[in-house]
Amino acid sequence: MARYSQLVTAKLIRNAYEAGLTMTAVLLSWGAALVLEGAAGLHTDVLVLAVALTLTLASTQRTAGTRRRLISLVLLPATAAASIFVGRLLAAHYAAGAAVYTAGMALAIWIPARSSPSRWSPCSWSPVPHCRARRRADW
Repeated sequence: MARYSQLVTAKLIRNAYEAGLTMTAVLLSWGAALVLEGAAGLHTDVLVLAVALTLTLASTQRTAGTRRRLISLVLLPATAAASIFVGRLLAAHYAAGAAVYTAGMALAIWIPARSSPSRWSPCSWSPVPHCRARRRADW
């Protein structure tokens, strides 16, 4: 029982530490966005985006290694910028924006499909008998 309470205490301390780091990062990004908003004459949505990006990175990267965190630090703002571009393209030129959006969604589905082909193979969902036997053999 004592070992269990030590594990729980260690987990609570780690969670409190992570929560403190997350709030520090949120406040720092909010402050930086507030300064940039005033200096560059931006709108209030910059503050919301800064806090949302910080919380997204904090919640999805808790157990990630340094390399994965750095990749996410680059990809998340790039993805946000690309989504703004696609939104403006949809508003200005609907057909071109729809094509770019569809291509982006297809790419987002295709990348995980290439990384684990067995999960996305036709036999993973097919009711054909030889596929069912193959699924049982894979398990």
